[in-house]
Amino acid sequence: NPKLELTGLVLVISGVTICILARKQLGTNWTHAVDYQIKSQHALVTSGVYHFISHPIYTGLILAFIGSELIVSSYLALFLFPLLLFGAYFQGKREEAILVKHFRKKYETYMRQTKMIIPYFI
Repeated sequence: NPKLELTGLVLVISGVTICILARKQLGTNWTHAVDYQIKSQHALVTSGVYHFISHPIYTGLILAFIGSELIVSSYLALFLFPLLLFGAYFQGKREEAILVKHFRKKYETYMRQTKMIIPYFI
């Protein structure tokens, strides 16, 4: 279905773009997700895509995955989307615990002002 493929392509491009922008905006503050660490001189990034969502790299990965599944006309995305969202949510919560511990009220305020993965929703 050409409409699904086009939608998928838009989602892949959007997702990859979000990932790249988010990674670039983090700069030296980025750490591998399994490291769970705060770097020296760690700064809280709240501008750019981080103004809207606190975990945009997860958002971008989910969008790119769903888009790629639509391009190949797979319904796997329908079943995996909840799992991906669940995984990203709990990974984000683990990261947030470290960020709250380090930035305290500043990060708590940021958490109240932004959503984690889906703007205006989750």
